[in-house]
Parts: sequence; C-alpha cells; structure tokens
Amino acid sequence: AARIALWAPSSVQSLAASVMEKCEQWRPGDFLEAIAGAELVGVAGRLAVETAGTVAQAERCLHLVLQARSADGGFSVRRGQEPGSVGTALALRALADLQRSVYVDPAVVVAGAEWLVRAQSSNGYWSPEPTYLTDARWGSLENVNLPATALAATAVAQVAPPTARQ
Repeated sequence: AARIALWAPSSVQSLAASVMEKCEQWRPGDFLEAIAGAELVGVAGRLAVETAGTVAQAERCLHLVLQARSADGGFSVRRGQEPGSVGTALALRALADLQRSVYVDPAVVVAGAEWLVRAQSSNGYWSPEPTYLTDARWGSLENVNLPATALAATAVAQVAPPTARQ
C-alpha cells in the first residue's frame, strides 16, 4: 500500500514542486554538482514540470559538464586530470538528461560514447580512474572494475540510438 501511495497524484505533485524549487535555487559549482543538477533537470522533464528556472539550471549544468570535456571526447571528474571512464559515463548520463531541456550538440555525445567504447578493456570491463582506487569504498570491492563498468555500459546504452540497441 505504501508504494501505491507514493505515486498518488498529490505525491507526484509534491515531488515535482520540490524538484522545481531545487532547480531554481541550486547553483552548481563543479562537475559533480553539475551531474547532480542534471539529474534534477531530468526528473523535472520526466515529471513534465519544466519552467524557466529548470532551463536556466540545465544551461548552468551543461556549461560545467562541457568544461570537463577533453579534446579526445572523454570527460574528467576533476579539473586538470585525464579523462576517465567514470567521468565520461557520468557526463553522458547528464547530457542525456540535459538534452530534454536545452540543446546538447549530438557530436559531443557521440564523441563521449566513442571515447568510452575505446576505453573498454579486452576483458569487457571499464576501469575506474586511479583516484577512485585509493578511495576505501572502491578499494574494498572484490572487483574494482564493476562499478565503472556498470556506469559506462549504462551510459552507452542510454545515449545509443534505438537502432543500435537491437
């Protein structure tokens, strides 16, 4: 019964109002904040509650995400670092959410997806950036490549054209 109540019209309207408030108030300052902001914009788009504030948020997030892009199409989580599979996967997922509200150059998305495909190792995994391997949460995993692989595979599938998914 709780699951049904969650999706009652009043709950969806409440969620939509909360998302709109966050979109209009939050000012992302770096790549990871822009990724989170893009998620909010995506939720607003899926709930069909876009406003001028949502579009402005999408534009801010897009600007920050594009600042993390390297010449070879990949994205880095932190400024000054080489692009990596985690950063590129997060960026592609964000771009997919943002293109619901603002224009995203398809060439940027294609270049990012191609970067991820080139970064896939011969065993099928994607490796996380070295900075993640020093994080205790990643270092304690039995297979440190699994989270990066899940992110990368999801991102490529999310931006692939429908004909490529068949």
